[in-house]
Amino acid sequence: MIGALEADDPALYGHFLDTLRNSAGRRHLIGNSGRYPLCGRGDIDLYTVFAETMQGLVNDRGRVGCVVPTGIATDDTTKFFFQQVVTTKSLISLLDFENHRKRFFPDVRADKKFCLFTAGSGVQPASSAADFVFFARAVQDVEINDRRFTLSARDIGLLNPNTRNCPIFRTRRDAVLGKAIYRRVHVLVRESETGPDPTGNPWNLRLPGCSIWPTIPVCSVHGRSLRPRAGDCRATCSVGTARSTCRSTKARWCTSSITGGGHGRTGSGAAFLVHDSPREADLGLGVYHRLFHFVHDLEDGGDGPSFQYIVTTTTSPPSALRMDPWLVETLGGAAEVRLLRRDL
Repeated sequence: MIGALEADDPALYGHFLDTLRNSAGRRHLIGNSGRYPLCGRGDIDLYTVFAETMQGLVNDRGRVGCVVPTGIATDDTTKFFFQQVVTTKSLISLLDFENHRKRFFPDVRADKKFCLFTAGSGVQPASSAADFVFFARAVQDVEINDRRFTLSARDIGLLNPNTRNCPIFRTRRDAVLGKAIYRRVHVLVRESETGPDPTGNPWNLRLPGCSIWPTIPVCSVHGRSLRPRAGDCRATCSVGTARSTCRSTKARWCTSSITGGGHGRTGSGAAFLVHDSPREADLGLGVYHRLFHFVHDLEDGGDGPSFQYIVTTTTSPPSALRMDPWLVETLGGAAEVRLLRRDL
């Protein structure tokens, strides 16, 4: 469509080229000026360089507070800035809000998230641990004790050791539980800047060397593996689903460790994992069916099934698993075959 503009609407096409040139020039200036070593990277959003500038303007004992999108702590392009404020113990608080029903900013989309970001200069430590609140919809929400929690630089390194972006929790209890889990069971793969680290990959996950599908992780447990095949869908949703299956495998061991059962045993507590599966149309039937078979094969990995893997999907599972005891419930559009057997 853009290519056709040159002939169909030369004026609009010229305006497009001017805008493209302006954007590239702005990106070049910000990225190569040396003024923004932390935020002048990738697809630059202006709020990030303003945040970096504001922190640099205060004196050694000064404080800076600003209203910025929550992406300042969670986006990939801002991870170096967030790492810096965390490791220097500059971050004082990050209070995240949802613009629910456009309560705060009527002209901004309701799903746009923003935060009150408060930090020191980075020269002297301002706080050993920062206060966090997420998903607040009113100013009063930040005063609710159960909504507010603290994270230190060590906590963030424990939860997100690779990116060191800010982990998100809804409540203090969620944060405490998350830290307890990660102290017992580390992340799937801990990346190392200095080369391969055998201790950073306790689950023995591997990336295939195939150039056809280079980003799909191979999940291998007890000799069972999920691997790409010729003709499989290679869209982003396929990548995400394969990674989700690896997380499902990790959840199996997480539950076993916390409940004291050990690998391959259920332990003393219930173990459930619910996976809202993508549609086959989004994924590709070959990968979709092998996900079911892969998880089913894990039943043989220990002393019987170690957790209940519950899948909800709009596409039928493989025929071999479309029966008892695996197929639990078939729902439909009519009221009598819906989940609650009635119209709501």
